[in-house]
Amino acid sequence: IERVFAAPGMASLLPVCGLVVVMNAFACIPVAIMRMRFAFKALALRAFAATATGAALGLGGALLGFGVWSLVMQALGFAAVNLAFVVARRTFRPTLRLDLAGAGPLLRFGVAALSNRMLLCATNRAIELVMAAQFGLVALATFVLGTRLHFILAQLISSSLLDVVFSTLSQARHDPVAFREAFRRNLALVTLVAVPAFVGMALVARDLCMLVFGQNAEGAPEYLVIVAG
Repeated sequence: IERVFAAPGMASLLPVCGLVVVMNAFACIPVAIMRMRFAFKALALRAFAATATGAALGLGGALLGFGVWSLVMQALGFAAVNLAFVVARRTFRPTLRLDLAGAGPLLRFGVAALSNRMLLCATNRAIELVMAAQFGLVALATFVLGTRLHFILAQLISSSLLDVVFSTLSQARHDPVAFREAFRRNLALVTLVAVPAFVGMALVARDLCMLVFGQNAEGAPEYLVIVAG
């Protein structure tokens, strides 16, 4: 991978970044259970603590000259605090007993959800891999700058709305009429918030990029207009 993307040092970064995947995997089920129980206050505290820790480690590492490792420190800090929080809540205790009756529906849903996530990830990341391989890291950095603000806004909307939406839908999953009504109502709510936000971001893309990134924003507003508009 390091040779393909001509990115010296990547070989030492990737194994450490793999720890983030492992920690996030262990936290998935407890977080899902908390969402189903509408424990959003606890989830908000978890997110705040994890984000604050990750930001402190990332900024501290950058100021101390750790370079790209500061981003790794940020991701590790977030994942570690996130996992520690859900473990401390004791929401879910794994056992060696296999529940075959419950495994069937879980696997059917899990395969569909995993396939959707993999397709979404491939769609979002394929262009970044192609740009890095074909046009170099400078072109990729410009693209990332241009799309980062869109990503942040999407994360804010998803974290504040979609968690509640999915939990509401799960409560009505056995009643088709109530499920359709809840889906229609929640879709209208998400659309009402998201469409004006992204259209507004596209309209002020150049000024917004200059305000956030300064002179490093050259070429980034064009990408932001495309993804936000």
